[in-house]
Amino acid sequence: MRHNRNRETAALFAVAVLFLISLTYSTLIAPPHTFPTQHVITVKSGGTIGSTASLLKENGIIQSATVFKAAALLFGGKVIAGDYYLDTRENVLALAWRMNRGEYGLDTITVRIEEGSTVAEMAQQLQSVLPRFDAERFTQIATQFEGYLYPDTYHFLPSTTADEVVSVLRGTFFARIEDIALRLGASGRSVEDIVIMASILEREAHDFEVKRRIASVLWNRLDIDMALQVDATFRYINGKGTYDITKAELADASSPYNTYQHKGLPPTPIGSPSIESIIAAAEPIESNYLYYLADRNGVTYFSRTFEEHKRKKALYVN
Repeated sequence: MRHNRNRETAALFAVAVLFLISLTYSTLIAPPHTFPTQHVITVKSGGTIGSTASLLKENGIIQSATVFKAAALLFGGKVIAGDYYLDTRENVLALAWRMNRGEYGLDTITVRIEEGSTVAEMAQQLQSVLPRFDAERFTQIATQFEGYLYPDTYHFLPSTTADEVVSVLRGTFFARIEDIALRLGASGRSVEDIVIMASILEREAHDFEVKRRIASVLWNRLDIDMALQVDATFRYINGKGTYDITKAELADASSPYNTYQHKGLPPTPIGSPSIESIIAAAEPIESNYLYYLADRNGVTYFSRTFEEHKRKKALYVN
């Protein structure tokens, strides 16, 4: 019987130990339910183990500042400053280990900004992939640069801010423009006008030669003070494509981007054009065409007169 009582005591002791271990882990070591995944926490230069523990505690990343400090002392007695990316939930011991060794977890995030993207579209896309990206801040500072944020494939750190993204996209734009500066200068038109035209071409066609032909039509119209009458600007006004625009919307002069009602180029680009579209705008294929239309398969037809244009529209579109 004494043997059985000893076994029961040992079993109860083991259960108690396991319970205490479990309780200790769940209340002191495990990540709290407030742990912010896909988040970046910054340990500032000069920060101590104690200040880092307080920072993590205040941001809901650890449950016990005391345990973090003890673990950090055990693992080497230091924390390394920098931006730490919290991809998934980590316990306090893992965090102390990482910060003692400066393992930031900052693999770059690849983002493809599509040709023709507007600032609003970029803001939505970037906010979905960059933890520290503030779409409202981006829109606030980037709207003035509509069309001058180059569309390309970028590799951003998770800690990248809206201001940094704008700086990178603008820098890329001007670097690409610098490569073709002589060709732009030879066009006899301002860079601003070329970029606005290029943003229209980006939405009107995909083929480079077609873009150059459309550029000829649109420059010809501008040269004789004829309205551009392009449907592409309606995507910027209300998000609608050619076959969705109503007659009432075509007649609505409230937006300066309605090129049916307002002569000349739109006030700003309607998106960020590719370098191909910029070159097409600067180097159109000379012609005397004044009209063009695209069928539902994307094939583009050009005409010199309105009568010719109407016949092609009846034949290929209606």
